[in-house]
Amino acid sequence: MSDDSTARSVGNAPGHVSRDAYSRSRWMRYFSALGVVILIVIAVFVAPASLNAYDAARHAWISCDVKSAHAGTGSNVNRIGIGGSRAEVEIQTKDCGSLLLRQGVTQANSKQVATRLEEAGRVKLEVGTGSYALRSFLGVINRLPTVYRFRSA
Repeated sequence: MSDDSTARSVGNAPGHVSRDAYSRSRWMRYFSALGVVILIVIAVFVAPASLNAYDAARHAWISCDVKSAHAGTGSNVNRIGIGGSRAEVEIQTKDCGSLLLRQGVTQANSKQVATRLEEAGRVKLEVGTGSYALRSFLGVINRLPTVYRFRSA
């Protein structure tokens, strides 16, 4: 009887982990790590592409007071050098935040577009509804909502 009770107490001693519990713990760590990797892939690759597609399909007109507009050059070059640069106008507004106009902007007309926006004061801007709704979050990751067109208000 003493041999049997000794064997049980060693197997159930504090700090002892059974083989099944260790195996479950290892699988839980594996699936947790896999879940984190999947979330990162979605956040880096899937979400931006989905937001761009959503914006391209859903536009809305908003009225904004332009504080300033600056012509510049944006780049979409990735870490291995694929991509290029393009002309853009960054629009600072009093009530709509910072926005980015790329469509219809070229190196030749970017300064004229910026000047027209500044001189207009209050303008109507056609924006992608997804990026505009998420503009406070996108500002944190240094991405501005897209403007497709503008006209005087």
